[in-house]
Amino acid sequence: MGGEAEELPGHPGLYIPQLAKLIPLPISGEHASELISVARQAPYGLGMATLMDTRVRDTFQLEPSQFELRNPQWAVRIAELVEKRVVPSLGCGGNAVEARIYKLLLYAPGGHFKRHRDTEKAPGMFGTLIVQLPSEHTGGKLLVYDTDDTDKQEFDFGQSTGRAMFASHF
Repeated sequence: MGGEAEELPGHPGLYIPQLAKLIPLPISGEHASELISVARQAPYGLGMATLMDTRVRDTFQLEPSQFELRNPQWAVRIAELVEKRVVPSLGCGGNAVEARIYKLLLYAPGGHFKRHRDTEKAPGMFGTLIVQLPSEHTGGKLLVYDTDDTDKQEFDFGQSTGRAMFASHF
């Protein structure tokens, strides 16, 4: 499951209060640098410990308190994406499923997160929905393995279709 998120508006209204500005899309190198200036290096969890090691995870993060999505249609359309595409593909129809913003991540050139399993961060959490905003980028593939490593899916977030700059992907 994944691909271009046609349901989502072209711009979520990404506003950074600390910069007092709306970030235009697609995110360019200049705007990525501005975001990094107010972000912090992202840690990762190992058991009960929270660690910082850029050999394992090299990305920047903004907490939800550091940004706003001002387009009122964004939340409505994310809910639509979850209901109409995510829930059916996961086979959990009939259950109340919602997406909650956890972090805004920014991967600079060479950024990465080694193979890992996401941990549950809230009661009832059973998965992670990644939404990539329209961005100028190369690379950035995500590999998702099944539980017994017999199958994997690769997501390139619009790189192969040339649509990464023009649409959000999930």
